Amino acid sequence: MNISGASKLSGVGLDDGSLVSQLMGSTLQDYNFYQNWMLVIDKGFISPIADGGIAFYRYYLIDSVAIDGKYCYKIEFKPKQDKDLAFTGTMWINDTSFALKRIIVSVDKKANLNYIRTLHLQQDLVPTSAGPWLVNKERITVDASEIVGQSFGVLGKLYVANSNIVVNQPQKLKVYEQKITEDDTALKQDDNYWLKNRPDSLTKEDKTIAHIIDTIKRMPNIKTAADIAEVIINGYYTVNKVDIGPYIYALGDNVVEGYRFRLGFRTNFDFSKYWVFKAYAAVGTNDLVSDGLKYSVSAEHFLSREHWTKIGVQNEYDVAGLGVADDFFEDNTLLTESAQLGLLTRLDVVHLNRVWIESDIVQGFNIRAYLVQKTQWPKGDFTFYYYPNPENTSNVQQNITTTEADIEARISFNETYIINGNRRANVQFEPAPIILIQYSRGDQRFIWGGSTIIINWL
Repeated sequence: MNISGASKLSGVGLDDGSLVSQLMGSTLQDYNFYQNWMLVIDKGFISPIADGGIAFYRYYLIDSVAIDGKYCYKIEFKPKQDKDLAFTGTMWINDTSFALKRIIVSVDKKANLNYIRTLHLQQDLVPTSAGPWLVNKERITVDASEIVGQSFGVLGKLYVANSNIVVNQPQKLKVYEQKITEDDTALKQDDNYWLKNRPDSLTKEDKTIAHIIDTIKRMPNIKTAADIAEVIINGYYTVNKVDIGPYIYALGDNVVEGYRFRLGFRTNFDFSKYWVFKAYAAVGTNDLVSDGLKYSVSAEHFLSREHWTKIGVQNEYDVAGLGVADDFFEDNTLLTESAQLGLLTRLDVVHLNRVWIESDIVQGFNIRAYLVQKTQWPKGDFTFYYYPNPENTSNVQQNITTTEADIEARISFNETYIINGNRRANVQFEPAPIILIQYSRGDQRFIWGGSTIIINWL
């Protein structure tokens, strides 16, 4: 079942559809006060209407009032202990159904939510034809403090309106297993679309805030600061259809290359939503003659974005840390950078070719298969030699060529996909196991030899 929709976010230094904006949206839109416990920025808060709420809250009956034609009791509540992970606020309970009609809660800095100073949340609920009440309006305000002194904080406001709620029309089980993900066209709607489809019109205050944000974003010093922040967070600087970087690799230093200089790029979603090209070139001051130019080029093609099915090829010639795991698919920048900043003294020069294919079989079950041929020889403050034929001691070699085939199965639970163009991150908002099963088989030659099975419980 396909559901059409759109997304629109306005902020300073925060692009609509970015990983950060999707993460904020996914984190801040999943509050259900009928559950006994709720996660707020990775901390469990007890609901004021939980089964055991009386042990954590003090309640005060304040008034009775009609809201949207529903007669309600107004009840204030606050934590019994200031340091308890509990809310402070007011709720309105319907006098006949005893359903939650409206609730307004806040969390202050005493709850120690990392850099969150305050969080305010309001929900309005309406009855459905089946009886239960569902949320139709939700407003969230988050005030985040400065991470370091003299930096800027963040004030975020989120408003969600639900309309045309349909109940008691069961779908196939597959529909309910699917997570809500952002469609390619969700960010491309113009103002006319929003005027026609927005369930609730913007208030005067909302329009004023949007105008102020648009004005601030056009200020040269703010725009420069936002660009710098984006480079620091993402590691790339976007120029039209190409992202230049990552800048953490631009300058390095190790025992083999001396000072190392690297420049790379990748194509982005504006270039193509089906093709991704990446490349970089690097050179060191010590090896201009011996090893020459280092490089890596790769191409990746999406066969299906719905199932995130991709095929790809890569050719690379570069220096790598001896014993450092291949992090190509995980893109572990810290491991790669450790081989460039002089932290390791025993290095290899590696020339490899790689082909791969991967796909989501179902939500939370990913399969990846790849074939790697690698030739490597030692560099740095150590030597390595071997006899290809032990009976012929005059033939000594340093190069080792291996060919390896791998298949990986990744099984995860309660994960949400955060998609930014052609990149995807997996995020868990509730702790759950991740199972990784890997089967490897390879040998020094093309004739397959030994095999390995690895099972990780993450």
